[in-house]
Amino acid sequence: MGENIGNKPTFFSGKRSQILTSIFFSLADNGGIQTSFRAFRRWLDRQPGQLDSPLLPGLNYSTNQLFFIGFAQVWCSVNTPEALKLQLRNDPHTPSEYRVIGTLSNTAEFSNAFRCPPGSPMNPVKKCAIW
Repeated sequence: MGENIGNKPTFFSGKRSQILTSIFFSLADNGGIQTSFRAFRRWLDRQPGQLDSPLLPGLNYSTNQLFFIGFAQVWCSVNTPEALKLQLRNDPHTPSEYRVIGTLSNTAEFSNAFRCPPGSPMNPVKKCAIW
């Protein structure tokens, strides 16, 4: 932990550090999903005609939609209010639900895949894009 110098917290002390770390993780999630999706699409483009139909019987999802569902499913969890409070106090990561919502709402390819209307919660007009 950083030290306090003259009553001013240093960059890595206390809550400021936790908030900055959370922002860094969120940026990494955003960049990671975009990079992963581009790699997925490159791979898919080399599989002509093999993956054009729905992949899961009884579910009518495109390959792009299944990619994003897979991402979200990794973070699927249920927390009690007490566990969430503890996480917010002690864990620099954003809670799972918001990691998914924040990352996917910043991904134009997600909005396109699920046809989210512009300006809707999962397709805001202004998105946070690093790359």
